[in-house]
Amino acid sequence: MIAEIIIFLGIIYTIQICTVFGLLIFGNYDDKKTFFIALIPFSFFYFLLLEIVDRIGELD
Repeated sequence: MIAEIIIFLGIIYTIQICTVFGLLIFGNYDDKKTFFIALIPFSFFYFLLLEIVDRIGELD
């Protein structure tokens, strides 16, 4: 239950951060490439969140 909530919040967090990062840094958000460039640094945090979820699963 906890793991599903954390994954859901992680997905929402990743989308929000990438949108804000793309808009602030690159300005032109119409370009599809902007989203993927913004996705690279923050995808690391999402995989880190998945690792935390995996550790919580081992505790149960």
